[in-house]
Parts: sequence; structure tokens; C-alpha cells
Amino acid sequence: KTAYEIRPRDWSSDVCSSDLVSPRTITVNLENEVTNKVPITTRAVGQLPIGYELGQMSPVINSVTVRGPESLVALVSEAVAEVNVTGLTAGVEPSVTLKAVGAGGSEIRGVRIDPTTAKVALQVIQSTIVRTVPLTVDVTGVPDTGYRVSSITTSPATVQIQGAVQTIQAIDRLTLPPVDVAGARADIARSLAIPL
Repeated sequence: KTAYEIRPRDWSSDVCSSDLVSPRTITVNLENEVTNKVPITTRAVGQLPIGYELGQMSPVINSVTVRGPESLVALVSEAVAEVNVTGLTAGVEPSVTLKAVGAGGSEIRGVRIDPTTAKVALQVIQSTIVRTVPLTVDVTGVPDTGYRVSSITTSPATVQIQGAVQTIQAIDRLTLPPVDVAGARADIARSLAIPL
């Protein structure tokens, strides 16, 4: 790193005078241009839809070359690829612009990255699903003589359940606690807890 002092030229004409030049000297620092290899790291920004979670996320290439003034290149510890995952429901491999970042996480400007972009392989896993299933209810006992159970209805007739994919796929209905109709001579309405 070398500092040079530059003075303005002397003006001898009547129109311009060196007295009008300010500042009288300018200091210019010259540095060697250097290169350095740094690793690529990935960061997810945004939010996945409910029921999905982020799987493995890795760059297709592991490192890039940073080029620029020696003092700035020395500050760069990694090249960060930020991937927007908002709304994703399946794996993707986008090409992402890289940013030179220092140890504290701040962007280092004034350097060049080669290549400027990198592909990132991203997995999105469906961790839970939502499914609509019917409610069913059984009866126990026998109505009074001359009466019978003509129909059984629930309100609501269906409910939505959410959970792990394998668990929810195995459920095709929810059965409510049984209703005792022993000796009944009229319609019966009961509030029943939905099993969780």
C-alpha cells in the first residue's frame, strides 16, 4: 500500500489562478490487487408454506475467487448465496448472486467475485399435510319397544386434520364416542368430544 501526494499544476493565465484550487494537495493510496479463494455459504430468506420444512441446502460449487485491493480482500471470509424460499413446495436449484461478506456478517464492497453467481441445490420436505375426513358415531343399547334408530347424523359432518404425512394418510375417518340409546322414545342430541 503506497500513498502518493498530488499537487495541482500551476496556472499562469489571468483567467485561472492556483490560489483558487482547493485543496492544494490530494493524497492517493495505491494498493496491490490480489485474489483469494473463499467458501460459499448459503442462507435461506423468506418463509415456506405451512406443512413444509427446509431440507438440505448446498451450493453446487464450493468456493469462488475474490479479487480486489489487498486490504479489502483480506476482510472477506465467505461468499454468501441468499435463497428466497417463500412459497416453495418442492426442491429447486436456482442460480443466486453471491455477496462478499466479512467475519461479522456485513457485506464487503469494492471487491469482485468470480463467478458472480452460483447454483444452490435446495430440498423442500412436506412435513405435515391437511386432510378432510368424515365423522362417524356408533350407538349402544336398544330403544324402547316399538322404536328404532332410523338415522345418525353429525354436525359438522367432516373435520380437517393436520399432522405428519404418514400418520394422516392412515386416517380415513374419525369415530366419535358412542351414544347410548337404551330405552329412548325420541330423538337424541349429544355434544361429543372429537378425539385428538
